[in-house]
Amino acid sequence: MKDISGKKYNNVTVIKPIGKNKENRTIWLCLCDCGNETKAYKNQLEAGHKLSCGCIRGEKLKTHGMRNHYLYSIWQNMLDRCSNLNNEHYKDYGGRGISVCKEWHDINNFINDMHPRTEGASIDRIDNNGNYCKENCRWATTKEQGNNKRDTIFITYKNQTKCITDWADFLGIKRRTIYMRHRRKYSIEEIINGKK
Repeated sequence: MKDISGKKYNNVTVIKPIGKNKENRTIWLCLCDCGNETKAYKNQLEAGHKLSCGCIRGEKLKTHGMRNHYLYSIWQNMLDRCSNLNNEHYKDYGGRGISVCKEWHDINNFINDMHPRTEGASIDRIDNNGNYCKENCRWATTKEQGNNKRDTIFITYKNQTKCITDWADFLGIKRRTIYMRHRRKYSIEEIINGKK
């Protein structure tokens, strides 16, 4: 492990390693210029994704007056789950190496790229293993997001590829029925048409 104690990244100075996560990645205790302590991974610091303990974000919002914008909470939650080790969803985002592009650390750039939001939709990464950036994000419905998970199962039959949910809708049968056929290792023909 390379010791980065004492190194400064943006407004954060590394103090010491304080443990490891489930993936055996080192967690570093850091001191922000404002006096607050924060935690980070080395790759976050070196990539410039950890600007501060969070106070910089607050200062920018105060300066630009964007706290009341309807996209503010989406932007804030996106940054938090990618950079805050204490966020309950961090393991599925920042913990997997998902980050927010540098441009989107400024809320104005995020709004310029993603406004307007499709009604009833939430932000979705097209490539589930990719980062949050203009090229990889869209507004998606709950169903579209559900079909874009890492564990989504796709089935191809007669040159048509659909996820299990979409096949269930198409065939007019329960999703669980198709899922259980797939789990029991039925052939593609049997999954779609049932056992003869």
